Amino acid sequence: MRTLLLHAPAELRVQVLACQLAMARSKPLLALRALRKALSLGAADAQVHRSAARFLHLYRAGGAALAPAVATVVERHSAQILAAAGLPTGATAEAYNDAFLARAGGGAAAAAVAHAEVRALVAPAQAAAAREALASLELQQA
Repeated sequence: MRTLLLHAPAELRVQVLACQLAMARSKPLLALRALRKALSLGAADAQVHRSAARFLHLYRAGGAALAPAVATVVERHSAQILAAAGLPTGATAEAYNDAFLARAGGGAAAAAVAHAEVRALVAPAQAAAAREALASLELQQA
């Protein structure tokens, strides 16, 4: 990963991959660094949205135990991510997800798929509704 980040730091896919890898390794600060770069490269991208929503869900929902200094950094930058999406500081990953779909206009297939995937992640009780939304999307596209 270091080699990719060194030779292609402005490549959106590299930053998304770095963020996902850091989250899988429970490295919130590395994930945050890659996420911030990915957001600066393409905040409207569906893959970036998935990573951002997952980050907010993992590290703001209290699911991960963070050291106090790390929690402070994560909270400060999470507030900036939410503000860039036009949301208040205390907004949830679910609200962030809904705002993404609203900005995309609901018509973009990639945005709708990303919204459904994140919805299933942040609100498991709504996974069936997310699948139904995807099924109706396929019917509308046909």
